[in-house]
Amino acid sequence: MSDKTHVKKLKPYQQVSLDHAVVKIGAKWCKACRESADSYEKMAKKYGNIDFYDIDADRFDKEKSEMKDINKIVKQTKAMPTFYFFRKGKLIHSVEGYSTSKFKMYLAAIEA
Repeated sequence: MSDKTHVKKLKPYQQVSLDHAVVKIGAKWCKACRESADSYEKMAKKYGNIDFYDIDADRFDKEKSEMKDINKIVKQTKAMPTFYFFRKGKLIHSVEGYSTSKFKMYLAAIEA
């Protein structure tokens, strides 16, 4: 894999578009989060027309985001990693844990 990452680390002070996006909520201490990182990066590379974001839940718990939608999903996340799929700024699906088959289905829904 090249050094170029296709997944953007989202910082609490950032404002981003959730028009066509996937947001991963995870933590540095989460083993499943680390294990899913390569697959998530591959999906981000393959679906270049969709924005892929990675959020450190611990950091966002301490520093509230300027985006209300982000604060809401961080607060409601019960398992890590959890992936949230947005289309036209609306949350359309969420998945606890990484599943390639579910990802492909939900990414197709974002692109539609």
